[in-house]
Amino acid sequence: MPAPASFLYLDTLHCLQQRDLPFDADSPYLLVFAGQPGPQPEADVIRVTSPDWHQRTRSGRLHLARTWVHHDLRADSILLVALLEQDWQLDIHDAALRELRATMRQHWASCARRFAPASLPLAARLGFARQISRHLRNDALIQIRHLPVATLHGRLPALAFSGSKVRYRAGFHARRVSPGAA
Repeated sequence: MPAPASFLYLDTLHCLQQRDLPFDADSPYLLVFAGQPGPQPEADVIRVTSPDWHQRTRSGRLHLARTWVHHDLRADSILLVALLEQDWQLDIHDAALRELRATMRQHWASCARRFAPASLPLAARLGFARQISRHLRNDALIQIRHLPVATLHGRLPALAFSGSKVRYRAGFHARRVSPGAA
């Protein structure tokens, strides 16, 4: 297996509009699917949340996350980011995350062997949405977006998420691994 090329970081999570009453607050969290195609495809699912987001996210609130998300970003990586809002109890808790991760690894391995590279983002997205939905009881899946790997060092395209009366923007960047670090 080749050494990691870059690390993926979440810089900001900006709540542009929320659906609740003006004095209510939401509890967003992200699920990031990272898939590596190739003869031995690899995949992972990472949950990104912060105590600062829990019941503190209102319209206009910008959270400076500066959080490490994934350790093996490559030019051919397929990255999907799902934005969810937690209701009263986290639906994708640790056990559900482990199950989601295992199922997505199997799904990705099957897709990476059967589909052309151009079809992989859609195939992964359909499987990711289906598997997330299996675990949701109270939380709301706002949207799943594909994060294109435009560079292995620097700012990546910001992702805009929108759902029923809710809008968010997430900013990411990549940081190249120093040659001797791997």
